[in-house]
Amino acid sequence: MNFEIFKFKSVSSTNDVAISFIKEKNKLTGCICSELQTKGRGTYGKKWISEKGNLFITLFFPIDEKTPSFKEFSIVNPIIMLDIVKNYCDEKKLRLKFPNDIMYDGKKICGLLQEHIVQNDKNFL
Repeated sequence: MNFEIFKFKSVSSTNDVAISFIKEKNKLTGCICSELQTKGRGTYGKKWISEKGNLFITLFFPIDEKTPSFKEFSIVNPIIMLDIVKNYCDEKKLRLKFPNDIMYDGKKICGLLQEHIVQNDKNFL
């Protein structure tokens, strides 16, 4: 799967931009990357503090009967991210706080917000 990368200096939220690309620009896949989010959000509508210098990325793509379900992605993706982060820091200080946080030395360093979008009878993650 190829992802076109869309880079921004500042967005309200990378997920919001991805949703607009799906709904308004009919994009099927992409990677939204921004230096800053002004209205980042977390699970259950919680505010996500988005300080400049952090990494804000949203990948979006269609899901269908050939791909894992949304629920399966929500379990697998944090594990995949944890495995990636292990390459860059002391693995003994890392832990996964389900459903979507990666903790390092007791502090949250990564959060994953996964949203299910339906557009034109297609499902997107």
